[in-house]
Parts: sequence; C-alpha cells; structure tokens
Amino acid sequence: MRRIICAAAVAALFFLGWPAELHAQGNAYKDAKVGDWTQYKISTKSTNKRGSDISKDSQSVYIKKETVIARNKEFVTIRVETEAEGKAGKSTEMKIPLKPDKNINSNLAKRSKVEKLGSGEEVLNIGGKKYPCKWFKQKTVAKITIGSNVVESKSWISDLVPLTHIVKAVSTTKIEMPQFKLTTRTTMELIAFGRGR
Repeated sequence: MRRIICAAAVAALFFLGWPAELHAQGNAYKDAKVGDWTQYKISTKSTNKRGSDISKDSQSVYIKKETVIARNKEFVTIRVETEAEGKAGKSTEMKIPLKPDKNINSNLAKRSKVEKLGSGEEVLNIGGKKYPCKWFKQKTVAKITIGSNVVESKSWISDLVPLTHIVKAVSTTKIEMPQFKLTTRTTMELIAFGRGR
C-alpha cells in the first residue's frame, strides 16, 4: 500500500513528541540518505472517560521501522514496517516533502500554542549503548472544534541517530470534550539504527 504524506501531516507530527527546536531547523528528514533506517518500540496506554463511567485502560505495544528507499530534490520516500505481538503488519510507503508548505505550517501555528517547559543535556543508556542527547520538554495546546487537545512531551535527540534524531520520546495527550475525556500516554524508544552510504 502506498501513501503520500502532505506537508500538513508532516508538520503535525510534532504533537507526537517532536520538539519545537527540531522543527525550527527545518524538515527533520533533510539530511536523510537512501539506506538510512531507524527502529523503535512504541508503547501506548489510553484511558477513556465518558461522564461518570471510566472504561478499561487500552494498551498496545508495537515495533516500527523506517527505511529511506528513495530521495530526490523534492521528496524523501520512506518505507514503514510495523510488528505487533510477533506478527508483521503491511509495509507502507510515504513521501515526505523536503520543503514544507509555509502556509500550512502558519495555519497550524495559529491553531496551536507551544510552551517550552525546559531543556538540557543528558546521556541515555539504551540497549547497552550510550547516547549523548539534548532534551526538550514542551506543552502544546491545540484548538479543536469543541474542547481542547493538550500534549505534554519530552524528547531526547542525538546526532548519532539518523532521520528524526530521536532516541526517546514520552508524551501525555489529553483530549477533553463535552461528556468525553481521553488520556493517552505514549513512549517511543530507539531499538536500533543504520546508515546508508
């Protein structure tokens, strides 16, 4: 299955934990080379509350691998492979524009507010390997039709890692609407990576 990701979708990815500082540098895939790949373990836990009733927590864990399979002046093409409970999902391909649409990014900024909560440096030990990282913590409040969408995230990034440079990211997303509240906690942690030639 082939999928084309527009600039709006790419810009919206920072809600999943991409720090504002990473976006300020431009497209996170701008230095990607054919053959670069990353693999992450992603864990999510959601709690849904409707009125006075709280549903059971929903949890999921899956593995995601992204590999650069093509690149030109306009797009980077990424193959995405997933695995859950030992079963491989269908691989997809997505084209990511190297020149995000400024108008779309501007509209996105108008609908959301990012508050920087802190930053620093830390060495993370992941899988027995040490990664010197810069970390960024932020809070994003987005306007939706009715209600609010609030995301608090902390991301650790390192130049040692290709593509998004993310070593680890944790976020808590709270969506509140009349008679409906959903809280989702997501952790993304690097498993392995490789670089093309």
